[in-house]
Amino acid sequence: MFHINKVQILVIIIFAVSLFFILKINQDNIEYSKGNIDCNTVYQGKNAKVNVVFLPYGYGDEKRFYEDVDSYVNGEFGFKNVEPFKSNFESFSFYDIVSENIKCDVTDNTFICDDLSAKRAAANCPNDYIIVLYDRDAIRDLIVPIRSSAYLNLASINTADHRLVVLHEFAHIYGGLADEYVEEGIDIDIDRFQNCDVKTCPRWSHFTNAGCFEGCGEINFYRSIDNGIMRNYILGREFGIWNEYLLALPLQS
Repeated sequence: MFHINKVQILVIIIFAVSLFFILKINQDNIEYSKGNIDCNTVYQGKNAKVNVVFLPYGYGDEKRFYEDVDSYVNGEFGFKNVEPFKSNFESFSFYDIVSENIKCDVTDNTFICDDLSAKRAAANCPNDYIIVLYDRDAIRDLIVPIRSSAYLNLASINTADHRLVVLHEFAHIYGGLADEYVEEGIDIDIDRFQNCDVKTCPRWSHFTNAGCFEGCGEINFYRSIDNGIMRNYILGREFGIWNEYLLALPLQS
C-alpha cells in the first residue's frame, strides 16, 4: 500500500495553492484583456499621422459615451469643423474603447486622471494621445464647477463644460500651446510656448490679421488673438491664425 507522510501532504498542499493562484492571476489577465479588447474606430483618416483615443469615466450609459465622442469628433465644435483640424482632418484617426480600469480624481477643483491606468486602458487602440471623458452632471457642475486638465499626452475632460474644452486641452498636449488667460502665481517659459511673445509680438508680426494683445499666461506676455480658444472658448470660437499655424505645423512634415 502507498503511504503519504506529512511532508508529502504539505508539499501537495503548497503545490495546489500555488497552482490555484497562478491560474487565478492568468484568469484575471484574460478578463482584463477582454475588458480592453474592443477598440472601436470612430474615424480613420486617409493620411493619418495622429491617433486619438477616447476613454469613458463615470458613465452609466455606454450609448451616451459614444454620442459624446461623436460630438467631440464630428460636431459643430469638434475636430472636423474647427481649424486647423478641419483642413487636416484626414491626418487624424479617432478611436474609443470602454474600460472600467481608469483611475481619476478631482484635486483642487481639477479633474485629473492617472496616466498609467489610462495608457493601459487605451493599449488595444493605436494611441498617440488619450482623452478621458468624465460624464459629469451639468447642474452639479454649475454648483461646484471643476476644471479639465492636460498632462503629457493625456487630457482629462469635464463633459459639463463647453464642447470646445476638448480642443483647448488637446492644443496643450498636441501643440504645446500655453493658456492665453492670465492666472496669478503662474510663471511660463516664453521660449517653450510659441503662442506667447514679448511686446510688439515679433514671432507673428509677419502674419496678416494676427494681433498683439496683452496677457498670455502672464500679464507681461502677449497673445495673437483677443479672445480665442486658448483664452476663452465661450467668447472666442477659433484659435486664431498664428495658433492655427502652430497646430498644423507638425502635420506638414
